[in-house]
Amino acid sequence: MGKNKLLVVYNTCGFSGREHVDWYIDCIQNILNQDFDDFHVVLSSCGNSVPVIKKLIQTFGKRISYNLTNERITVNMSFNHTVQRCVEKYGEFDAYLYVDSGINFRDNKDALRRTYDLYKSGPYGMVTIQASNDTGFKEWLDLDGHITGEDMIIPVGRACNLHTQLFSNDIFKAYDNKIVPDIFVAYCTESVFSFVAAGANQKWIIMKDLVLEHLKSIDGATAGFDHTGMKGDNKNNLFADLDIYEICKDPEAWASGFGYEEMQGVFHHDPEKYTDGLVQDPQRLRDFIRKSMFLDEGKFNYNDIKYKFVEGMAN
Repeated sequence: MGKNKLLVVYNTCGFSGREHVDWYIDCIQNILNQDFDDFHVVLSSCGNSVPVIKKLIQTFGKRISYNLTNERITVNMSFNHTVQRCVEKYGEFDAYLYVDSGINFRDNKDALRRTYDLYKSGPYGMVTIQASNDTGFKEWLDLDGHITGEDMIIPVGRACNLHTQLFSNDIFKAYDNKIVPDIFVAYCTESVFSFVAAGANQKWIIMKDLVLEHLKSIDGATAGFDHTGMKGDNKNNLFADLDIYEICKDPEAWASGFGYEEMQGVFHHDPEKYTDGLVQDPQRLRDFIRKSMFLDEGKFNYNDIKYKFVEGMAN
């Protein structure tokens, strides 16, 4: 484990032209207001305009860090890149919290503490904080409303939508200093999260009784990218001319315990490969995911991203 507890990554994108800088400021300030003893906030900005960046730096100064790029990359890629740059500067963290630009913590000042405590309480590689809307609970989990009364471990092969989510340092290290699978142009990433966690010998859990305000598509959904891709199938919209159906035909997909878009019936995992929600051979699943859900350097090299990092004061 790293010496720092939590890196909070607030993700923005300016490619849609709909930049809401005052909203960003309010959201970041409410993260900084958290009652938690060891966390660092970084703005992960992709394609934001110079006036917006200037106002954010003028507002927060050294209280946060800034990872800035104008490259047309997905939020999966920009988030991974920002985590990499922060680990270079500050060392590894115990965990990394993804926050989308539509999330506002408001007066929930114990959110980080509660999330971190839940993460430390079991074999959890992912902890989801619930959003006020666009949760995917009905579609993925057949649940109406929000999770109350008891934290919910997400069954293998199920998912919910990514808005505010903690990822463990074990996942970061298991997948070669990357966290979120980056083969996806748009959609479907979350469908492999339970397997990403299982490959690190961990589970995915939703925290009960806390719901954060969420404004949908504040920066535009998957801004800068076609939702359906060349193949006209949003389940098969991958970079580098990859084909998800061919990936799933690999015998290792079934043998390792992998699954993909089970809600839509694309490829169901083998439940015999799991015991009590943990895969029996995490190394095998980890190797398959590392090979199949992340772009190799020949297809996408994080070291080639043009960026500017402005260092804040490490906690």
